[in-house]
Amino acid sequence: MKNQSGISVIVLVIAIVVLIIVTITIIISNNNTVKTKSLNNMYADIKSLNDSVFMYYSKYGVLPIKEKFEGNYDFTINKNPNDAEDGYYIIDISKLTSLILTRNLTWTGDDVYIVNDKTHTIYYPKGIIYEGDKYYTLPK
Repeated sequence: MKNQSGISVIVLVIAIVVLIIVTITIIISNNNTVKTKSLNNMYADIKSLNDSVFMYYSKYGVLPIKEKFEGNYDFTINKNPNDAEDGYYIIDISKLTSLILTRNLTWTGDDVYIVNDKTHTIYYPKGIIYEGDKYYTLPK
């Protein structure tokens, strides 16, 4: 009998299966990290906008808004119960000085931040999906 050296097929298959499992785990972990980062960035933007909108309103007595928001939104679950029903307006960030947003929005369609003219609650109408739930504003 010859003495054969090398990797057996069984060892090779086991190594490939282990690599596939590790790769899938890394992909899933990375996907969750991206979603968590996106949600946290939205929260950071809304906090910054809250501060800037408050300062602007305190100084000028009006909200820094462009136009009435005519897009779609489905944030009724997360909605402030005191919101004016038809009082959502797109925030005009050009009026807000020293505002730094972490997310790059297109500022078209639903990819905007809006504010309610009665409660001054800020929403992201497009929402961020995280772990099966959709988030539109800061948690209560």
